[in-house]
Order: sequence, then structure tokens, then C-alpha cells
Amino acid sequence: MKVTRDFEYTLKDKIYQLCNREQYFTCGTPRQYDLMFSMAVMPEMSVRDIAVMIFTCSDNASLGRILSDINEIMNDIEECEAAVRMEEQQEQADAVCYESYD
Repeated sequence: MKVTRDFEYTLKDKIYQLCNREQYFTCGTPRQYDLMFSMAVMPEMSVRDIAVMIFTCSDNASLGRILSDINEIMNDIEECEAAVRMEEQQEQADAVCYESYD
């Protein structure tokens, strides 16, 4: 998963909301739950890795559905990150323009 530090909190929060809303991770221990959140922001972990962990600790959940849900979260975060990068680039470009007028 490629999530920058600025969006790690968002990722954890969105996964928490997903698990809560869909009643995922109902069979896991608190330690496993904490570990899953720690794993979610590790660069070497894939969306599938996180989905499998959630699936393993869930009753009556489809791995495909969990995978789809997490992919949707990641797409939303990536879109937000792209928007933030574009805003930052625009601000930098504007600053350069203003400096050239001085």
C-alpha cells in the first residue's frame, strides 16, 4: 500500500469505520486488531494482505467484498493525495509568479 504519512490516520480511520459498519473483524482479538491497523500503513503490505487479515478474523464475510471495500478506500485516499499534491504545486507556481513580479 502506498499511503503517505499525512494520510495514515485517514487510512486507519476509514478501515476502522469499514470494520465497524460491516461488522468485520468480529472474531479477532484486540491484539490482532491493533496489529492489522499497524500493518495497514506498512509500505510492504498490499491491499490483499490487509483484506486477508480482516477476512480471517471475520464471521460471514466475503474476501472479495472486503478486498473491494479496501480498494475503494485506497482509491479515495489516492485521489485526495493527488488533489493535495496539485494544490501544493499550484501554490508553488503561484509563489514563483508573484516573486517574478516583485
